[in-house]
Amino acid sequence: FDETSGTLTISGTGAMWDIAAWDIAAETSLSFDDGGPAGIAYAETLACQPAATHAMPWKDICGEVKTVVIDEGITTVGNFAFADCSNLTAVTLPSTLTSVGDGAFLRCFALREIVLPDALESIGDFAFYSANLPEIHIPREMREIGAFSLCGDGFGEVGYLLETITVDPDNAYFRAVDNMLFTKDGTELVYCPYLAESTVCTLPDTVQVIRDFAALYISAADFVLPDGLREIGRGNFAESSLRSIRVPASVETIGEYAFTGGFALKRIDVAPENRYYQSIDGVLYTKDGTELLACPPRKWGYLCLPETVQ
Repeated sequence: FDETSGTLTISGTGAMWDIAAWDIAAETSLSFDDGGPAGIAYAETLACQPAATHAMPWKDICGEVKTVVIDEGITTVGNFAFADCSNLTAVTLPSTLTSVGDGAFLRCFALREIVLPDALESIGDFAFYSANLPEIHIPREMREIGAFSLCGDGFGEVGYLLETITVDPDNAYFRAVDNMLFTKDGTELVYCPYLAESTVCTLPDTVQVIRDFAALYISAADFVLPDGLREIGRGNFAESSLRSIRVPASVETIGEYAFTGGFALKRIDVAPENRYYQSIDGVLYTKDGTELLACPPRKWGYLCLPETVQ
């Protein structure tokens, strides 16, 4: 570590250590106490951490690190390796890198630019959560992108600056359309960044699946789900400021926590032809009316449950 420049250089070959995430969470700001979708997903990520982890070697200087340089020959950035380096502004990654681990740059609030090498194949859960990246380029070999890896936590609009997503044309797994990330065949929405309140967004007709937490922070004026959509994954639209949303007739599955936290949401409407869900006065129920699935947080007046609800 160079104290004068604030540069931390990592040298060696092969994989970096994975850092003990629980120890970091206990001693820093790495906690999610609101019980929302991010907290639920984070708990699941922690539960999947490998048994062989290490203490962070640079923990005592974490707040002093401004630049990280990872030398050639290193193949992974370990889980939670630079988590909570809140003053980190620049990272240099080697061409030999194949993976960025879970939470590797979690809550690196000052990080505004990073170039992902062509050989990189995977980004773990919460890898760049709360970084302020205005743009990201998905490289040629990328094939796996974890939940909450590119988005922000919403505090002071941290992580809401991502406006441009591009994908290497030779990437076989992903493509970008209107700054949203999709699978190469266009059937799955992988990630939709924060949208301005004036935006009207219509998903392509090819989309059949919205992945878990892919469309969490949505502040568009309107977000149109396509006919042919089959699955709305967990947590989607839970932190949005949409006023209303319409579930198409084709939807077969709606994941847990979807539509549950958007502070502006007043109505959830369902196409009458849908075989699995229905809307009664803007509230989402199962088709047989036995289960209440989501009540819009901004629904006005009294909620009278149908007698069918069990």
